[in-house]
Amino acid sequence: MTMVRVVFVAVAGAVAMAGLAAGLLVSAGCVSANMAPEKTMAGAAAPAPPARGWPGGEPARPVAPDVKAGWADDNAQYNRYLEYLDGFSNSAALKLNVADRVMFTVRDSAGRSVPNCDLTVRSFAGAVLCRRRTYADGRAMFFPHELPSQAAGPLSGAPRPMKIEARWGREEIVQSLDSQDRRNIELRFGADRGAIASAPLDVAFIIDTTGSMADEIDRLRRTLEAIHYQITQMTPRPDVRFAMVLYRDHGDEYVTRITPFTGDIQHFAGQLKSVAAAGGGDGPEDVNEALRVATSDLNWRPGAVKLAFLLGDAPPHLDYGRNFTYVDFMRIAAERGIKVTAIGASGLDDLGEYVFRQLSQYTMGLFVFLTYGERGQTRPESPTGVSHHTGDNWVSLNLDSIIVHAIARELSYLADKPVEVGEDYFQARAADGIDSKAVLETLFADCARQLVDFSQAHLEAGTAAAVVAAPARDFPAELFRSLGDELSLAISRQKCFKLVEREDLKRVLDEVDMNWAFDPVAPAAASAVRPAGALPLPAKLLVLYRLRATGDQYQMFVKLVRVQTGEILSASMLKIDRGLMG
Repeated sequence: MTMVRVVFVAVAGAVAMAGLAAGLLVSAGCVSANMAPEKTMAGAAAPAPPARGWPGGEPARPVAPDVKAGWADDNAQYNRYLEYLDGFSNSAALKLNVADRVMFTVRDSAGRSVPNCDLTVRSFAGAVLCRRRTYADGRAMFFPHELPSQAAGPLSGAPRPMKIEARWGREEIVQSLDSQDRRNIELRFGADRGAIASAPLDVAFIIDTTGSMADEIDRLRRTLEAIHYQITQMTPRPDVRFAMVLYRDHGDEYVTRITPFTGDIQHFAGQLKSVAAAGGGDGPEDVNEALRVATSDLNWRPGAVKLAFLLGDAPPHLDYGRNFTYVDFMRIAAERGIKVTAIGASGLDDLGEYVFRQLSQYTMGLFVFLTYGERGQTRPESPTGVSHHTGDNWVSLNLDSIIVHAIARELSYLADKPVEVGEDYFQARAADGIDSKAVLETLFADCARQLVDFSQAHLEAGTAAAVVAAPARDFPAELFRSLGDELSLAISRQKCFKLVEREDLKRVLDEVDMNWAFDPVAPAAASAVRPAGALPLPAKLLVLYRLRATGDQYQMFVKLVRVQTGEILSASMLKIDRGLMG
């Protein structure tokens, strides 16, 4: 039987979790989990000296209960997330326009990330439009369409209405937003930050403790104990503090209950053991108050890696008439560099999923959902279901593993070499009795869908696109055309693309410099910027591919490129068994 092996693709600009090597096997329309051996997390397994707070040294490692969860990174699958937002019709949700994203990446002179760098977006008149603080990977996001139109102005045209200021130590960078509407902007300082030997780490858990969580609260508590243990065993040991905000609703024993940040592990462990579930009963809970308390009453260290984990099974009350909402929290968190991972427990409904994903996407965290044996995406048809419209690109792992790996990934950016993400690809193999054409059609359809889902910019329906190949002189001409046709057909079936006519394609080839288009090192080059006054090209996007023959395989490297700026929006790689091609 022919199998198409689908492995998650790490796209340029995406935040991928190291250690979560996983794949899917697609066979005759059926999808099944195929777990690859887990990679060793850098710094997560080595023994360490006893942590302060434990008399007589470390206790035995807690055993995490079998709490399975899936995860989605909506900033990696950015265009898919925008499609999800467009299709959401619940009027109770608070809507934000995040369809136009500018990604800032701040680096030092050696190319290392600069965390906790203060960024300010201003109008040219000097008005502050937005403040951000970079995360551990040196990145921060800005959404121009979120601003009032009179404040933001158009992002294209002259004069440029906005500028970005970055301050780090004694240095300052000030520049206008790119004149060619680039959406990935790198800011590089002249100083070298060096490796950070002992990373300050603040981790806050914000937990719904109402009665509907009763069946899971003990498992979640024991999971947090395992998480807490693993974090304190990392080498070099982070300077870690834990805090906790428990929340319920009005009329319950309490609305919020706080355990302030502490480095006393024994004290925090005692607080975890006392967590119990009660109250609630009306569906939504006072999530907004819990988030307000997390920003106003917890003493986050300005120079720390700041991570918040929200665990709940219900959306916030949006009918209390308060001035502070979860949207205010999102903006404050992004301004302070607090990254949120929102974890949906059993019974989380569509509105809850929408809010939790907003919180995670805006602060560059993950959306995590507890799983109960289901596959693909689901709505909570039963009381145990968790709403997750994330498609099929997720895999079930232990909850503690997902959280620990996310933390380890953040800390790795502070070392000289961040945790590497392995090479990912689609692969198809031939077998007797299977229609090779059908296999190829599935393979290229998955490739095209991935280019769309992982695009780092919004793709509007019917955007003019051209499929362009790099020259391959040693590749058989007929096979070259056949694979190119398969890709073109798959691209044409995606509603966001409208392939240009043949005569227009010739003009694209005449004007686009293939040297920059296929440069694997530089995503864009000066030659990608067209002169002012030039007639617009008939294609706004290029789907560029290169073919290579290796051993018993053909490899196809595909990337989606914005013509105006030369930015790579997404990428994919295919490995095709020669036997499939006859």
